[in-house]
Amino acid sequence: MGRYRRGNMKGNNLSDVKKANRQVVYECIWSHKAVTMTDIAYMTHLSRPTVTSLVQEMTADNLVVKSGYGTSNGGRNPVLYHANAGAAYAMGIDLEFPKVRMAISNLECENICFSVRVYPRDTDKDQMIRLLKQQMDDLIQDSGIDRSRLLGVGMGIPGVIDYKQNHSVLFERIEGWENVPIGDIIQRYVGKPVYICNDVNLLSWAERKAAHLEDVQNMLYIVIRSGIGMAIWTDGSLMQGEMGNSGRIGHMTVDKNGLECKCGSRGCLGLYTSEKAMMRIYSELTGKEIKQAGDLVPLAESGDKAALQVFETCGRYLGIGIVNVANLFDISEVVVSASFDVSYILRNAQYALDVRKMNTIRREVKIREGLLAESGFGLGGCLLVLDKEHMSLLEG
Repeated sequence: MGRYRRGNMKGNNLSDVKKANRQVVYECIWSHKAVTMTDIAYMTHLSRPTVTSLVQEMTADNLVVKSGYGTSNGGRNPVLYHANAGAAYAMGIDLEFPKVRMAISNLECENICFSVRVYPRDTDKDQMIRLLKQQMDDLIQDSGIDRSRLLGVGMGIPGVIDYKQNHSVLFERIEGWENVPIGDIIQRYVGKPVYICNDVNLLSWAERKAAHLEDVQNMLYIVIRSGIGMAIWTDGSLMQGEMGNSGRIGHMTVDKNGLECKCGSRGCLGLYTSEKAMMRIYSELTGKEIKQAGDLVPLAESGDKAALQVFETCGRYLGIGIVNVANLFDISEVVVSASFDVSYILRNAQYALDVRKMNTIRREVKIREGLLAESGFGLGGCLLVLDKEHMSLLEG
């Protein structure tokens, strides 16, 4: 077993020392799942009486629970302890709009309860905030947890954000949504810490957990939604940028003579690869409207030539975009996700990659389909809260 360092002991205040020791013991129990008093003392370098006292305190606080008995080396079998994953909870919000997905997780980020709602497309800023509060209240009620046991809320927001100020700077799809201090608004409402982040960044966090990719140090995570976005992981850390807006590949030029974009450029990636783009292209080819991009999948499976052409166009341009970012960041692991089956798109994207092999990073770029289910889209926000607030439980 590994050895743990004691906490920061710079101060000579006995209270500070106890707090530091308490954190070290809790982290030891949390990371080892089931551990004895003797093991804790060995790994933390703390005395057995100190460990016993702290574990008893945390058991009384419901942070630690007994989980059975270990193997005896003589005498009674030692008691095993593990951290109580139900000691507190986190809420995550994926604000895609018009779909809004929410989830509540325990400390292990296991999904306790989730909801998916589709808001009216003409919802303005004030209506949006009211609807968010109502959905949050309903989810807490449905989960059956006490609101006081909620550690905080993590919000994934599209558009331009300032995560340091907890502001949503611009969300074009919602009327009047500009420079909205959404983090502060929700924090005042729930009375708990609220953190905001780019929506794709939080989805990538949830994807890494769902697909067991936490040990993948470098990866690009691309999500096809109303727009298209990307999260960048380097050396095991999420790249956020100065305000939290890194990875905005939707306005990368992939065809200099292509369609004109509202940003003022031509041939932006999002004009060919987003859900809105796919719906538009299909309509242009057939004169027919579809309600959502996912409707193209059964059409393609039935041999619909227009649907297959949409996926070919989307995949070809996506492949060009992946070549660009793989070269730029020197990353060969790529995950592509959507709320529908993207296998047709990925086949065409892989072809686009293959024909450009000589221009890539001279090693195989691996594209895989995301595994995160829609019920887990809010878990990225939960992970953000747990990362920020988990250890605050020890201060209670």
